[in-house]
Amino acid sequence: MTDIVKEDVRRDLIAHLLGGESATDDAIGVQAVAAEWVDDEASSVDDISQRDAAGDLHALMQEHDDQQQALVAKARALDMTATETVRPGAIIGLDGAHYIVGVASDEFTSGALTYAGISVDAPLYGRLEGAKAGDTIAFNGHSSTIDYVA
Repeated sequence: MTDIVKEDVRRDLIAHLLGGESATDDAIGVQAVAAEWVDDEASSVDDISQRDAAGDLHALMQEHDDQQQALVAKARALDMTATETVRPGAIIGLDGAHYIVGVASDEFTSGALTYAGISVDAPLYGRLEGAKAGDTIAFNGHSSTIDYVA
């Protein structure tokens, strides 16, 4: 692995994290409009209840959007320089699977490989931190070998 490939993986991770952003933004806008109060119309209890629910949903969607933006900021801040030990910004192979360390993410594709993100808050990271290629770690009763660290 080279730094150029690592930058490609980071770029694809960020694109993946942002992928749902436009749909979330659209949904937030719809819920914000639904939650708006219009004084000049007659309102039933059901109308008021639906507006309240839409407002609550809008707040939840906004919170989700804020969390996604925080993940994107973490991904942008990763130190992607070459490394021999597992740390934030490392890309690792673990039992044939590929991971980027430092940001939690479900699977995404970069180049011809599928990656997932491992958060530094994840219990697995506690086992991986500082490990090198060839090291074996035990986690949840299973031993795994680190194939590579870049």
